[in-house]
Amino acid sequence: MCPALALVLTACGGGGGGSTPPAPQSPQTFTVQGSIVDGPVVEATVRVLDASGTEVASAIADRNAQYSVQVPGDAALPLTVQATGGTDLVTGRAADFTLTAPVTGAVSQTLNVSPLSSLAVGSAACGTAMTTESVPQAMERVLDKMSMGLDRSALANPISDALDADNVATFVLSNEMLGEAVRRTTVALAATGAEIDEDDVIRLIACDLQDGVLDGSGGSADPRTTATFRAAEIGVALEALAGRLEVDGQDATSLMDQSIVSVMSEATNVSVRSAGNAQALADQATQAVTALQAGVADDTLDAVVSVLADEDAESLPRRVDSFLTAARQNDVSTIQASVALADASAINALASRMRNQADAPRPFASLNASAETVSRGGSVTLSWSSANAERCRASGGWQGRLGAEGTQRVQSLQQSARFQLTCTGAGGVAYSSVIVNVEGQPPVSRPTPEQPAPQPPAGGTPPSNPPANPTTPEAPSAPAPAPAPPPPAPEPPASAPPTSALPPIASISASARSIGRGENVTLRWNSSNAQSCEASGGWSGSLSTRGSRTIGPLSQTRTYRITCRGEGGSAIGMVTVTVQSQAGFNLRWAPPEENEDGSLVTELDGYRIYYGDSRGRYPDMEEINDPRVTSHTVPVTPGTYYVVMTALDGNGEESGYSNEIVAVVD
Repeated sequence: MCPALALVLTACGGGGGGSTPPAPQSPQTFTVQGSIVDGPVVEATVRVLDASGTEVASAIADRNAQYSVQVPGDAALPLTVQATGGTDLVTGRAADFTLTAPVTGAVSQTLNVSPLSSLAVGSAACGTAMTTESVPQAMERVLDKMSMGLDRSALANPISDALDADNVATFVLSNEMLGEAVRRTTVALAATGAEIDEDDVIRLIACDLQDGVLDGSGGSADPRTTATFRAAEIGVALEALAGRLEVDGQDATSLMDQSIVSVMSEATNVSVRSAGNAQALADQATQAVTALQAGVADDTLDAVVSVLADEDAESLPRRVDSFLTAARQNDVSTIQASVALADASAINALASRMRNQADAPRPFASLNASAETVSRGGSVTLSWSSANAERCRASGGWQGRLGAEGTQRVQSLQQSARFQLTCTGAGGVAYSSVIVNVEGQPPVSRPTPEQPAPQPPAGGTPPSNPPANPTTPEAPSAPAPAPAPPPPAPEPPASAPPTSALPPIASISASARSIGRGENVTLRWNSSNAQSCEASGGWSGSLSTRGSRTIGPLSQTRTYRITCRGEGGSAIGMVTVTVQSQAGFNLRWAPPEENEDGSLVTELDGYRIYYGDSRGRYPDMEEINDPRVTSHTVPVTPGTYYVVMTALDGNGEESGYSNEIVAVVD
């Protein structure tokens, strides 16, 4: 007999009741449709495989890279959609590897198939059977570690969100970057004599992500493949930040823009050049650089970190464009080739570094100048210190490698300048800068702190044409500061003692590093040797030198920074809070104890949650296969949902609907 499901459901954001509708009927078929993006790809062959790997449906994508396929309602879940062949509108050839995406419910749905979704499928299925629960967890791991600058304020879930003119550019750019990184990794590894193709690289990187860390040790991951991929990440990230991502050795910006218009005629005013989250992409590239520095002794990596770590976030794309000369692109390519060909001991060192990055202490750096203003032709003594750092580098008004601490005298200053210090270690990057103005010359202004990104309006509709760095709105036009002078020739350490002021130290932490959408987080910060602090990034404004503040509710991932200044210079601290990609409603229930005939329930197999946007109509479903579960969060976009549940007995028989509740998700 079926369990008598007389459950009282509760949902965050709403509640209610209603009459019990008739028992649900399993659909004979349901529709899966969406876009195929690694280019995009037109006229690809689309196959749907059930949980056993048996093909249950197929279709051909159209000239707009769209597909629609009817899937049998009784197909064994979870299903996998595969896309092969066709024509990639950027490369002009068939897709370089099999693109996959997961189907976790027997309901009509949007399902975009892309390199990002392929990583999620591979991570969810590595070494085990893919389940409905493992897929969203895998997608979060991919977006946390491998988003390739995807602007999540425009596209919260790259698998299930429909593409439109407002989000297509960031989706195409991020997936093209990921696809190009896979191609470059394959080429570099082929030089080692390894028999490896793009499908192998996707599989190995996906397995590596299974433990949430890209370190060469997850599942059946291979440390050489991971290290080579990290090197490829750096190259594609720099090119994308500069607005000129290369595919097959050529700038593909115009090709990507043209391919977008060819499949979405209304997207005539968008461009990948201004798409994506520049700061998130820079952070991802910086993580890759600090991983490789354990085994790659190359000035290029130090220079890359200095460009990416500069506190002037607004000028990030412009700085990278100026930095990325043809010679430097070649240097980055050389690093990738050297990593692929490295001996076993070097690969082991890189793998150890990547494993230890998450737990390594963050470095700090402080730079001080003996004077804020000097006469023209005058000199200044710079002093610096650091901790938890393996190397430091000077940039801006001075150049070159530096020790962990020291002093240096710069003479014959003719123009005002900003002197920058970047120190790196296993735990990340620390940055500090000081401005020295020259009398009678245009002063150098400190970069405008980042402002919080604009929030999507109610209903989740993102702003049109997001800027290259959504966390930094375009500043009002102002006269450009005078360019920094050519780096003066550094002198040996000055005999004059540095200023007696101690360098500041700044730190910031969050009560949680990962939270659900709409939740709050408490930030706590502290400093020493500082007279003032300022917030930037995900928040803004003046701060006391120590304190706490509750921020929220949060709707997207943010990086919170503090800059604390004192007589001894300035110091920066930062922390990133990851927000899960979707909103949702949470259900709680008590398991049924009696069957419909009044007998006791002796075997309970699980539950099904049905929901929709109108009363008595429930087109969407999630299945819970563990009868011990008594609560579940259903990820949905903001809106009003009508929800019921059923219970399944050991024979697979399904009860009638429970009471209906209303869940309102803001």
